[in-house]
Amino acid sequence: MLSILYIITILCVLGTFAPLHHNRYWLIRTQSNIKVYYLFLSLVLIAVHLCRDNIQGFDWLMIGLLVVSVILCLRAVLPYTILGKKTVIKVEPEQVQRQLSILTYNVLQTNTKYQKFIDLVKKVNPDIILTLEVDQKWDQAMSVLEADYPHTIKDVRDNTYGISMMSRISFDTAEVKYLVKDDVPSLDIHLTIEGKHIRIIGVHPEPPIPGEALTSMPKDLELLKIALDIRDSTEPDHQILIGDLNDVGWSKNSINFKEISGLNDPREGRGFYPSFPTYLPIRIPIDQVFCSEDLGIIKFKRLKHIGSDHFPLLVVFGLGRNIIDRSYKKIEMP
Repeated sequence: MLSILYIITILCVLGTFAPLHHNRYWLIRTQSNIKVYYLFLSLVLIAVHLCRDNIQGFDWLMIGLLVVSVILCLRAVLPYTILGKKTVIKVEPEQVQRQLSILTYNVLQTNTKYQKFIDLVKKVNPDIILTLEVDQKWDQAMSVLEADYPHTIKDVRDNTYGISMMSRISFDTAEVKYLVKDDVPSLDIHLTIEGKHIRIIGVHPEPPIPGEALTSMPKDLELLKIALDIRDSTEPDHQILIGDLNDVGWSKNSINFKEISGLNDPREGRGFYPSFPTYLPIRIPIDQVFCSEDLGIIKFKRLKHIGSDHFPLLVVFGLGRNIIDRSYKKIEMP
């Protein structure tokens, strides 16, 4: 029994410490995704060790390493609790000139519950719909939405990287891009609302898992290219990145992306909103929304399970002069 306790402790410590290394191998990089669970496991293991009789020197070493693990996990995930600072301000509908609502959903290519998604769209009534893993069957099923969403850009594929964006608002420009691989598309659209030029980037990079990519290099490279492009882009008034990033907001790569691009995470100061997988009680927030600091959030919500291994996400932004003024004031506060 004691040896099992030591093995679990060592594995927990290794899992917590592994992402600190620069190695991009999938097994190392994906440990960041479950830091919330490493935090709780570390706390439980500390309690178990302390409850034992005749604690020896090696036990104190294990306890010390677990304490460090708790600190590392807290540093990563605490900003995503109500104790964290909101980097995207909360606004009320009456404070803004215009709302912009976006529904994003990784449909799961093998999922056939098309009507549930159609019903959800009609209920939520978003301005823009971003869907991922769109194959021919999903594209055909969603065609019934074209009357309400006549502006569409898509790259339909059977390799789980098909992507589609449907909009009530006309696009100024819309482009399919292949930033890393020819079979992994992303979308880059520009539109104008209330005189504001808005850029929305939809992405679904390769996950670092066996059968897809053995390292996080393709995903990291794609997000780096997008971050640099966002940083150097001066034309849009607002910029938004949205999609299944196969990564959590506190990972080394996501932090690097936010620092370079200047975009912020609406989850910070609000909660984890875990979006994957729907079939397990242990879930992680890998469906992401990042936005420029002069945007306000009216609503950020994880919607109900409707058939995929991902939950749909709904984000409602507030646009207008009051948002810009309030965000500047917030930045100047000590």
